[in-house]
Amino acid sequence: MKFPDSNIVLCGRIETVLSDGELQEGGGIGGTGIAVSDSDESGRGLRQHLRVGQGGGSTGTLTLVGFSGVTVQVTSQTKFNGAGLPTKLSDLNPGDPVKVLGQRSMDSHVIATEVERTTATAQAVLQGPVASVSNPMVVILGVAVDTTSIPENKFKGEDGTSIGRQVFFHALATGMVVKLEGTLVGGAGIWTEAEARRKLMELRGWKWKIKETDDLHRDRVALMRVIEYETVSEFSEGRDRGSKGKALSVNIGRGGMLVLMDREPTIDQPMKIFMPTPVGPVNIPTLVDVRWTRRLPFLTGKTRGVYFAGLRFIL
Repeated sequence: MKFPDSNIVLCGRIETVLSDGELQEGGGIGGTGIAVSDSDESGRGLRQHLRVGQGGGSTGTLTLVGFSGVTVQVTSQTKFNGAGLPTKLSDLNPGDPVKVLGQRSMDSHVIATEVERTTATAQAVLQGPVASVSNPMVVILGVAVDTTSIPENKFKGEDGTSIGRQVFFHALATGMVVKLEGTLVGGAGIWTEAEARRKLMELRGWKWKIKETDDLHRDRVALMRVIEYETVSEFSEGRDRGSKGKALSVNIGRGGMLVLMDREPTIDQPMKIFMPTPVGPVNIPTLVDVRWTRRLPFLTGKTRGVYFAGLRFIL
């Protein structure tokens, strides 16, 4: 089963249905009734009691087995589909397996945009923004998920690539969307897979565009050297000297080079770098300007950042 990039995805069996529907059983009592799962030996819930109100059974709330505290709000805009062609909330029964797509309105409250009755009676899926994380625990929509049961190769990035538990939890932070899959055993989910719903390079600040070809970089060669630099204020002959420092070169090509710096230079900032040579302590002064910078998200807090800088040769 494929899952869209909806903010919230829930898959499981209906536990309770609270419907603003027509009177199903009982007398003319105003208000809203509740249907509660009372499973028989087959595991399918038995519908018992009344549904009353003025909404024709199209609106109300439902909850799912194994997602304690999560309430799904069904509105007049919610779409229904799936097995048996349900058209409204009152067409669903406790014990029915469903897939819910929606958006979070509060911590554990979901506004459903689509409810599909499925045939996957044991499937459990929980997708949503992370409220808190501490390996091996992840909290989503107020549901505390223990990932201990998930195998090492089932921690994945968005492209399906296995990244392992350590990388997964190192990259994970509150607010990121995660999808968890597993099976329902009794009234609990046994989780077997965790997937980050954003590309790894977007996690923890890696919002970089990645080009899958090196056609534009064939002339580049690796050059790992410590180089000295000096910023200058302008391109005139009487330019003033600026700050000095050291950087680590990464690679070099005909038009420029990539360096690693412990501070972020200004875009278009002219700099004089002193290129090392193979013969003794001789350095060749070269004028460059800064074309782009990228902060590496390894260091956080008050620690000074580390930056890649793309330099263009001018002289």
